[in-house]
Amino acid sequence: MWRKDGGDADRRDSSRAPVRGRVRAQCSRGDGRFMGRYAGLIAGRVAGGAAAAAAAAVTVLLAGCTASRPAPDIKADDVAVKIAGIRQAQARQDRASLPALVEQLDSDDPAVRMFALGALEKFSGGERFGYEYYLDEEQRKPSLAKWRQWLEGQATK
Repeated sequence: MWRKDGGDADRRDSSRAPVRGRVRAQCSRGDGRFMGRYAGLIAGRVAGGAAAAAAAAVTVLLAGCTASRPAPDIKADDVAVKIAGIRQAQARQDRASLPALVEQLDSDDPAVRMFALGALEKFSGGERFGYEYYLDEEQRKPSLAKWRQWLEGQATK
């Protein structure tokens, strides 16, 4: 914030340093939720009718900080996108995603397996077929075969 006491216009008030640090940290995380909050904070420190203009300018400048997020997709390579796709399929009760969910039970990532199992439990009425996401590949094979058999039965419904 520029000094209001008539001091050198190029010197900044030290009270702004914590705000700059928070904006920089949230911007680097790609978190776009902070824009309105900090635009209002900065606009509140500007005197007179310039407050609305300052808020608009800050919002426009900070809009470039937000990273676009890929759409949730169960078959994506990115684990976060894959998990978001699993959660979306579960929330929408998307039965068309059942084959992809069963496929994810064989994923290399235990977090993906855990979310896929949770979604499949909702679709199957709480059934697990002895599957545990944390078991190694050999230990998961028998229960994975049961999930595949269950999936074949769902195709006829």
